Amino acid sequence: TVSSTTAQTFLGVGGSGAWWPYDLYEFPDDVRANLSAMLFSDNGLGISSYRWNIGGGGVDVTNPVRAPETFYVSSGVYNWSADPQGTFWLQEANSYGVTITGFVNSAPAAMTS
Repeated sequence: TVSSTTAQTFLGVGGSGAWWPYDLYEFPDDVRANLSAMLFSDNGLGISSYRWNIGGGGVDVTNPVRAPETFYVSSGVYNWSADPQGTFWLQEANSYGVTITGFVNSAPAAMTS
């Protein structure tokens, strides 16, 4: 028997922008638009929370899919055009009103040894 008493509240469905944005960015614009709708719209998966990988990785991580390019160049210097793949999907999620959370798995390579 399933109780009708509420035990918890479901707030939404989340997705992480780690690793896959690099590959999906290579599709033509119309395909990316369809993918965005499938991921973020109420007619698709309806992802309501998106974790954006803001870049990082140790000096030995050379695969760009595993360590997205970071905006950090040096103290007070930033490259805001870094990681166009991740930034594209971030902007798509934002355009659908998705809640955004930034995360890193490591400091930028320049800060690691």
